Amino acid sequence: MFESKVLLVDDDPFILKALTKSLKKEIDFIETSESGEEALRKLDKECYHLVLADYKMPGMNGLEFLEKVKNLYPDTIRMMITVHSDIKIVMDAINQGEVYRFITKPWNTKELKSTIRQALSLAKLIEENKQMQQYIKNLIESSFDPIVVLNMEKKIQIFNKAAQDLSGYSLDEVKGKELKLLIDKNDMKKILDMLNHSDSPCRLESTIFKKDGKTKSIEISASRLKDSAKKIIGTICFVRDISEKKRLEAFKKEYETIVRHDLKNPLTSIIGYSDFLIKYIDKISKKEIKEFLNTIHKSGKNLLELIEASLDVDKLERGAFKKEYKKSDFIKILKKSLLHMDYLLKEKNVDIKILLNGAPLKGDETLEADINPTLIMRSLDNLIKNGIEASPKNGKVNIKISTNNDSLTVSIHNKEPISPEIQEHIFEPYSTFGKKGGSGLGLYGTKMAIDFHDGKINFTSTPEKGTTFTFTIPRFHPKK
Repeated sequence: MFESKVLLVDDDPFILKALTKSLKKEIDFIETSESGEEALRKLDKECYHLVLADYKMPGMNGLEFLEKVKNLYPDTIRMMITVHSDIKIVMDAINQGEVYRFITKPWNTKELKSTIRQALSLAKLIEENKQMQQYIKNLIESSFDPIVVLNMEKKIQIFNKAAQDLSGYSLDEVKGKELKLLIDKNDMKKILDMLNHSDSPCRLESTIFKKDGKTKSIEISASRLKDSAKKIIGTICFVRDISEKKRLEAFKKEYETIVRHDLKNPLTSIIGYSDFLIKYIDKISKKEIKEFLNTIHKSGKNLLELIEASLDVDKLERGAFKKEYKKSDFIKILKKSLLHMDYLLKEKNVDIKILLNGAPLKGDETLEADINPTLIMRSLDNLIKNGIEASPKNGKVNIKISTNNDSLTVSIHNKEPISPEIQEHIFEPYSTFGKKGGSGLGLYGTKMAIDFHDGKINFTSTPEKGTTFTFTIPRFHPKK
């Protein structure tokens, strides 16, 4: 709510008393001062919407006082009252003190009240504008998206915290400089050309040059800023970091190329061996037929794994999996995953040892948790399969499960180390663990699946201790 505050300045206390009496119904709070020096001290401690000062005062005259008010408190409306009607005094008051109104003594009370009401209406508008500007400034500053405001000279005036975080530059380092400090000058020219030819906002993808010398892909949405009279007063640019989007686009392109290539290999094997069997099944031994069928079977499983992995990765990247969890028996899911590995376990004769909270797993134990069963199953499949494949024949894979009321932790260990060059990129797409025939999507998809559960996954790998992958997820999720 607007509450008007007015400071009356005159060296004559009787004039101050008379003015106060005339205006007390028009003004919420009235203060008085008998000199310009005293009035400045009051202005230093308190904000006033309007100052009404006499011209002729000992020491600092009214004109000198109002000029100081203009320089120190430009939003305070300034008025002068005097017995003098010298045109030079009037012009100086208007030019030097930017006085809103000039009132002569003796005054007409009705006219004085009307003038004060008009001045306070303007003061209210000024205060509302200041509040709106502060609101907009706070809105810009608190925005998660980088926002940059340029003046009519195309110089940076506002550079919010998100913009500072993205670029590495502080406001002081960029204020008053052109945007070409941060983006390609040709892109800046394109933005301004688009705005010059249309009133609609424009959008452009560009690259930001960060203070540390690195670059990031960004999208700029720019609009003209206009005042209440629809006059252009600047340009506002909303910036969005699209480096992750660009990375995913590049990944998709590479992904599609590799998947087409990877799909071709098992399909070629399936078609080639089945063609051979169709033509020569009567001329080859049962042992050869079994070998051919085994190759077709393995190729089919590889094909299915690649398709399932690629579908999971695609869904996770698009956010197509709903953030929903189902009460599930984790032990039951683990046993199903081990059944998926049965063929591989028999082929390599790998021994699986499972510990639950430090004790060997018994046949009838259960472990309830809020999870997405499909994603957890796929994660276990990937981690256990990697452990078995990395192990030598007759090797061992240890699975340790530890739990409390809050979290569920699973560690899968085998004795073989991962080479240092692969470790660095282990959770990136197409990091294939150094094995042949891998899709390179398994651990990438596993990490996204654990992230989906608000969990964490990491690993350790040394020649002395082998490799352990560990993930921890919340055991229960609050119901929404």
